Amino acid sequence: MVPKYALQILSIIGYATSLQAYLLKTRDSSAAQKACALIKSQFPQLVSFIGEDQFESDIEHWAASSEQTSTCSVEPTNSDEVSGILKLVGQSDIRAPFAVKSGGHAFAQNFSSTPGVQISLSKFTNVTFDAQQNTVTIGVALTWDQVYEKLEPYNVTVAGGRIVGVGVGGLSLGGGYSWRSDQYGLTIDNIISHDLVLPNGEQVKVTNESNPDLFFALKGGMNNFGVVTEITLNALPQGQVYAGTVSYPSDVLDQVTEAFDNFNRQNTDPRIQIMLAYGVTDGQLSTTAYLSLNSPESSDIFDSFLSIPSIQSDVKVRDFTDFMSLIGTLNPDFSSFGYAGHAVPMAKYSKTFADSVAELLISTESKLKTQYPSLDLIVGCFLEPFINANAHSLGGAYPHPPDHPLTPISPSITYYVDPNLTLEEKNSLYSELLIEARNLSTAIQTQAVSEGLSQWDDILYLNYAAPDTPLELLYGENLPRLRDLAAQFDPEKVMTLTGGFLFQS
Repeated sequence: MVPKYALQILSIIGYATSLQAYLLKTRDSSAAQKACALIKSQFPQLVSFIGEDQFESDIEHWAASSEQTSTCSVEPTNSDEVSGILKLVGQSDIRAPFAVKSGGHAFAQNFSSTPGVQISLSKFTNVTFDAQQNTVTIGVALTWDQVYEKLEPYNVTVAGGRIVGVGVGGLSLGGGYSWRSDQYGLTIDNIISHDLVLPNGEQVKVTNESNPDLFFALKGGMNNFGVVTEITLNALPQGQVYAGTVSYPSDVLDQVTEAFDNFNRQNTDPRIQIMLAYGVTDGQLSTTAYLSLNSPESSDIFDSFLSIPSIQSDVKVRDFTDFMSLIGTLNPDFSSFGYAGHAVPMAKYSKTFADSVAELLISTESKLKTQYPSLDLIVGCFLEPFINANAHSLGGAYPHPPDHPLTPISPSITYYVDPNLTLEEKNSLYSELLIEARNLSTAIQTQAVSEGLSQWDDILYLNYAAPDTPLELLYGENLPRLRDLAAQFDPEKVMTLTGGFLFQS
């Protein structure tokens, strides 16, 4: 029997914890209200509040699971205004919670959403191609498919996102795998400079020559070092591609995973990349292959995929932007859906592994439908093989050494979010499903480790990792250096007023 005094102590501790949480929430709310009023007084044309169209647009995110209702939103139009806003929210007598949204392609709260001051970089949409320098400068509010469309007339592209809707800001600060990674490396390996507003409001152009430490930190350091407004990247040649998608019925899965395995063992051409997408809903497995050759030539390496009986097949010579739009039709608007996922690091793949992933997705979906019989959901995963995307690594906060190439995958649960649910109910549902997504990822990595395809201490990809992932699993041996750099460039800890993977507390 538990002693009576022990129960009393536990009750007191529970009350104190609840009271502390309430006081912190009240303090943050008061600080946000003060910050909003102060920003309104200095930048009246930039601020909006609940009920205004601009406000609703500013707080909207790709996934409903990442949205929060902010106290106010603000849309700076240039770096000077970003600087002024950062100084206000970080004032010692205010210190308001805030978040910075670029493309808004986040799936968890507090990474680019906040109950405090929502800073929307939606005005930073510049795209400039410099033919002499062979560089492209882009604003962080754009999505990568928008960038590709603006660059297509010049027959160039950049190393950016592979799926329609992925934002420039988050991907470029987290690493960035692209359809060109085997040829040119990650997004962070192609960045030449960042236009950055430091936490103290100072504006700097960060290059490897001007500030190698800060340049290193920004290549995977997420939002720890201020607000990036523009990036300049290498321009890459881009003509037509031989590419498209093939969707398969569930009864040919064995043939599909055989083709997938053959591709991984045989392909040595860095111009060729594929993704194999699984999705399970209502007990039915759907499988789609995304096939891309960065050339208008056809290749027989896709024949093993194209010869399998399919539901839909559209692989042909086309513009790269047409290929991206085709992918977009397979990835609808997620604004009414939540997304819970976690990263699994893969060194290579096998047929056994691909088969096991499908089985684990099916069993997980069956379990979830029993637990949540009225919830519309999809349990899915993209298998994303590369030859060696790290071969072109130039270092950075996100560890991706050439001698230890990894491919990230993200088992996930996508689910419908009933708009009638309260915020607390939505958050509770997300927390429950994130646990299930983590369990699924653990089961998948267990299979990979058993086959020698992954290791438990392999680095996890930042943009796929669950929000509570320990920093050691994201940054490895780079973490102490990054903590020191965060203290150096943000001594007042302004960026700790945001959320995400923070180096300071």
